[in-house]
Amino acid sequence: MQANDAAWPPVRDLIAAGDVPALVETLKALDEPARREVARELPGYVAEVRRIVWDEVAAHDARADRARKERQDELARLYAAGELSEHQYNMAYSMTWEDGYEDEEVRPATDRWIEPMRVAGAATIGGAAAVAAWVTRREFDLWIDSPMELERTLEPVLEVVAARPDAWQADLAVRLALRVRARRRPLRADRVLELALALLRRTGATPPEHDPLVMGWARQAPRPGDPLTRHLVPRLFEAEGVGRVLRDDRT
Repeated sequence: MQANDAAWPPVRDLIAAGDVPALVETLKALDEPARREVARELPGYVAEVRRIVWDEVAAHDARADRARKERQDELARLYAAGELSEHQYNMAYSMTWEDGYEDEEVRPATDRWIEPMRVAGAATIGGAAAVAAWVTRREFDLWIDSPMELERTLEPVLEVVAARPDAWQADLAVRLALRVRARRRPLRADRVLELALALLRRTGATPPEHDPLVMGWARQAPRPGDPLTRHLVPRLFEAEGVGRVLRDDRT
């Protein structure tokens, strides 16, 4: 078990590094006092870790700008010395701007702290209501339009939540379901909806009577053996907004 007085520093460092797999393993090894310590520190760390990440991005961009300027100055010197034709100079100069796009893959990700923060809160915050509020914070919103990417972000949260008592997990599932919001034209994956549905299926909790939940479920392709079907199909005829969802459905 992690000693209480040493719990926060390694968790903090893993959040800043964006290392979700290592963070999950670290969180799973914490004892109850250590979890309480981490939970106390998390709210105050949101602004700090965001500043750390953006400072790294700013430093990276400054280095890239300096390197580009040095390359442009060298090209200007070669052109003035007659070692480059005007055409060669113009082509090479334009390429110095394209170099920035090539460097994009090593640019620090500005959102790498978000998933670790969600996971850390899900693993350590005590009450289900507080966890539901934490993982749905506006600061933790991400643009995700790939099913595989969505699943990747949900699995760590589900893994740490699985260590909680069954009744607690069911309570969280219902609370998250009530936080689902109606989206007439969803342009991206809804992480709150998907997490709520995953927990409802996993825990066997009865879905609350909440129209946006029914609408979100209705948008999904049918799943054979879905335990939510017996609860939510009858509500298709009652929930406001479902007609718009199903109007153009061909499934």
